[in-house]
Amino acid sequence: MAYVNNDEQKADEFISSLIREKAAGQKFGDAPHEFRRMIDGVVYNSKTAVCVAYYGNEKYAPDYDIVFEQLYQTPKGHFLLLGVGECCSVWSLYSQNAAGKLSAHAFVPLTADEARRWLELRDLQDELFETFGDPDEVESATSEVLLQIPPTLGKRLAASAAGAGMTVSAWILAQLGDAVESGMRPVPGGK
Repeated sequence: MAYVNNDEQKADEFISSLIREKAAGQKFGDAPHEFRRMIDGVVYNSKTAVCVAYYGNEKYAPDYDIVFEQLYQTPKGHFLLLGVGECCSVWSLYSQNAAGKLSAHAFVPLTADEARRWLELRDLQDELFETFGDPDEVESATSEVLLQIPPTLGKRLAASAAGAGMTVSAWILAQLGDAVESGMRPVPGGK
């Protein structure tokens, strides 16, 4: 009977669902060392983004389920998972010419929650805390503001946040941070 690592299986199931739903530019072969791609209006550039985590499943050729994954974060806080895998990995692609699966790579934009989940499932605890902080510390270091907004604005905020691959709270915080950093001043009359 083969040994099955449940944590690795959970991670593979999670990543498989992300690839099916969100992968952009899935191609046969190795991943590029440098990249610049626009996905859903967001630019991901390996020269300006930070690689916050790296995962390799510690298997070596001729294993056919070798996986290497890198999690990048852009200067504006967007996450991108770049994965490459052999023919029996979650990253492989089916080829009619080869009548089977072949090694492939893909770019997968992630929300902050998905990036956090990936770090947890890959057991990259140091990177998780470095990227997202200690939840207890984050909770005590934030303040709560109740903001009442019209439903139409709420829908537009949700659509903008989804388009950026972010939660509404994260998107609003990013916009507020940009506004404060740029020296934007409120307009009299609240418009």
